[in-house]
Amino acid sequence: MFQRLLVPYDFSTGSEHALALAIRLARESGGSILLLNVGTVPAAALGADALGVSQMVLDLNDRIAEERRVSLDRAARAAIPADVQWQARVREGFPPEVILEEAHEHDLIVMGTHGRTGIERVVLGSVTERVLRGATVPVLVTR
Repeated sequence: MFQRLLVPYDFSTGSEHALALAIRLARESGGSILLLNVGTVPAAALGADALGVSQMVLDLNDRIAEERRVSLDRAARAAIPADVQWQARVREGFPPEVILEEAHEHDLIVMGTHGRTGIERVVLGSVTERVLRGATVPVLVTR
């Protein structure tokens, strides 16, 4: 049975459904959940000095990350019952890569999908699809 569940969480309905499913699985197995939110780092913040980005932009990025931490913790406390062990983590980077990095410490990834189709999917890509292609652990996808 799966003991360490990774749930990428972007505050969408799809990620809420994935969390609900992960809660059921964690209860059945006595496992734990890592709720992961990945923020995209603005390209300018990666090389701020070289690009002449002001400290104000970097400070704004830090404030946004802190707001995501607070929101993630609030969402977890509201959704996850007391009898299920969990952690919440906020990271920055390209979401599929960060999710796959975190997956090495887990038995199962439980994630939602936005269900994009057509040109929107081609232009925006699919985090879920990239995770499915690169994962070395099972991935359970829900809508």
